[in-house]
Amino acid sequence: MMTFENFVEYVKGSVPRYLPPEYANVEVRTVEMNKNNNLHLTGITIAVPGSNISPTIYLDKIYQKYAHENFELDECVREVAESHLHSLIDGEKRFEIDNILNFENVHDKIMPRLVSSENNDAFLEETPHRIMDGLAVVYYLPVSEFDEKGGSASIRIHNGIMKQWGVTEEELYAASVANLMTNVEAKFQSMREILLESYFDRGEDIDEHWAAQYLPPEDVGMYVLTNREKFFGAAMLLNRNVMDEVVERIGEFYILPSSVHETIFVKKDVAPPLEYLVEMVKEVNLTEVSEEEKLSDHVFLYDAKTKEIYRADHEAEHRRKVAETAGGAEDQERTTPPPRHTCGEEGKIVHIVPEWHEADKMMTKRRS
Repeated sequence: MMTFENFVEYVKGSVPRYLPPEYANVEVRTVEMNKNNNLHLTGITIAVPGSNISPTIYLDKIYQKYAHENFELDECVREVAESHLHSLIDGEKRFEIDNILNFENVHDKIMPRLVSSENNDAFLEETPHRIMDGLAVVYYLPVSEFDEKGGSASIRIHNGIMKQWGVTEEELYAASVANLMTNVEAKFQSMREILLESYFDRGEDIDEHWAAQYLPPEDVGMYVLTNREKFFGAAMLLNRNVMDEVVERIGEFYILPSSVHETIFVKKDVAPPLEYLVEMVKEVNLTEVSEEEKLSDHVFLYDAKTKEIYRADHEAEHRRKVAETAGGAEDQERTTPPPRHTCGEEGKIVHIVPEWHEADKMMTKRRS
């Protein structure tokens, strides 16, 4: 059996034979990429003369098929070639490279994605991001529609792209969240609805007696939030309108990071102890979620007043900070000196705004 390194070289040398005749002079390159959760992947790009799109086809999972599922080498190479052709055709429908390099052409398509901020140093070092108490917001650009297999191509926005665009992380965040709130349909369902949907999708007949016996009741207090495509759906946590609607519907809740594609909400008034929820999340991440799709081992809460998401084990600290911020604002208001007045021309009273208030207005403008 080939080692992974030899497998990569074999695919590089063999894949042109599985492509159409016009691909006779392609250049095949090896690509090393840092992915989410410090996962390091190896792929190839196939540079076609006359085309400015070169999707990356990762070989790690294909090698696992060869090594552990008895796939023949030719089957693996054919899969790489077919993946390239599919990505290339679909991608060219959406973008040309010149469009991608112009921020004005793509600012209304940028989307946010949530990843872990822990043990993710290599990935985050080369990626614009912001930290949210154990989570990090990063950004990507969809470049193809979802196909019949649920697949989609996207471009991660790294520091080089941000520099090329001449924008800041703050601008990326503002654009991506605005696009999320405007263009992405949220999907919020009870656990019972999720299970029913999965059975119906498999074409199984379900009667009321069976449902009552085997499905959780509607009021079990567990829900799933994602998007319609169920792709990077954990980012729906950034949609403040959706989060506030959920608060109105179910009250306070814990957020369990099921994966980068979805989160599970558990009503706080029926939830087991926090320690149990944390252990459950860790076990599921260890046994059921792939490393690249793992979001976090922590449980989170949402503050409907401050619109913040924070770790549930940091609740006391969060409440203290909120109280201190509120108290500081009240103290500032109480200690504000009265407006100074002076006599202007012809004895008229002229109102002069305190200088500290002008500075505060400037700070508010920078934050907004």
